[in-house]
Amino acid sequence: MTQYGMSEKFGLIGLESIQNRYLDGRAVLNCGDATEAEIDQEVMKILKECYAKAEELLRGDREALDKLAEFLIAHETITGKEFMKIFRQVKGITDPEGDLYEALVLDVDGTLVGTDKQVSEATREAIIEAQQRGKTVAIASGRSISGIRRTAAKIRLEQFGGYVIAYNGTTVINCKTGECIYNQTLDHDMIKPVYEAAKELGLGITVYHDEEKELLAGNGVDAYIEADAKACDITIREVNDLVRAIDFPVNKLLLSGEPEKMKQVEKHLCEKFGDRLNVFRSDPYYVEILPKFVDKAVAVDKLMKFLDISKDKVICVGDSFNDLPMLRYAGKGVAMGNAQEEVKEAADYVTASNDEDGIVEVIRKFMTPQKDEDADPSDSL
Repeated sequence: MTQYGMSEKFGLIGLESIQNRYLDGRAVLNCGDATEAEIDQEVMKILKECYAKAEELLRGDREALDKLAEFLIAHETITGKEFMKIFRQVKGITDPEGDLYEALVLDVDGTLVGTDKQVSEATREAIIEAQQRGKTVAIASGRSISGIRRTAAKIRLEQFGGYVIAYNGTTVINCKTGECIYNQTLDHDMIKPVYEAAKELGLGITVYHDEEKELLAGNGVDAYIEADAKACDITIREVNDLVRAIDFPVNKLLLSGEPEKMKQVEKHLCEKFGDRLNVFRSDPYYVEILPKFVDKAVAVDKLMKFLDISKDKVICVGDSFNDLPMLRYAGKGVAMGNAQEEVKEAADYVTASNDEDGIVEVIRKFMTPQKDEDADPSDSL
């Protein structure tokens, strides 16, 4: 207050100077004893007013503070997005709607496609219409590039210059030009120890071979491997020695097993390989092995920087554990109504399920100009 005049009473009068600025920087008041006493009174008055205002704010937002405290006890840290989500929920503040975002990144299984593994006509039309209005659309999947092409074609990404993020974030491809703008592969020396660990744990282990449109299975074939191959529309080839059979760059390894087992598998492999690899569950029955520091969020960030789009202008939509990084990264992270509970809790918004055209709701609410219901029709005449 004495240095910068932060008081109505004293205005902008400088009542303080700094002696020996380049030594101890001691502050000295440039006034008499009477003025100094008035300054003390003014400081006490301001402190009391601030205390009363702080008390008023704290009492008025007690419910929000309790919710924030609950969150911090459980998670220890909180992001700005998480803070605002809790505050809005407590205050009953709805998310602003309108044409607010420039890019839309969609997970595939459980998000873009329904339980029948098809893109509904309503979802398809909404995505195409958004692209016609200049929106950038990308799909981000754990599938291989060949396993995504049919879905990408369905929503006309090639026509509009959309993008595919494959292998849970290791690769980003421009659908129109075929240009690869980002690609990360596993260190070949890590394949053998992961393969041996999978065999020891009795897990399925597979590798995508895009050029041959096949899935190499190195420890038998289970129902989860069959489901993945069917979803990607690729064949399965069993091999006796997976390490020797891999003579091509590998973006990821996929381990499969019963859901109740895979949670412990994830923990065990994180302890074993977590310092060198990114180990995570993408679904209750899959554990994925990627290069260290690679996930969907990293790939989305690389893409948005390539396109010069701020992350605040990006919507990411998903339903499973592997979508969490990109949901936390985006300006608006959206969970599908059918998402895992942990994903819903982390999201900024929860839309309808993948069988109820949840993506249509997202585009309508956050990427479409809102009609002014109060507008007079005669204004447009």
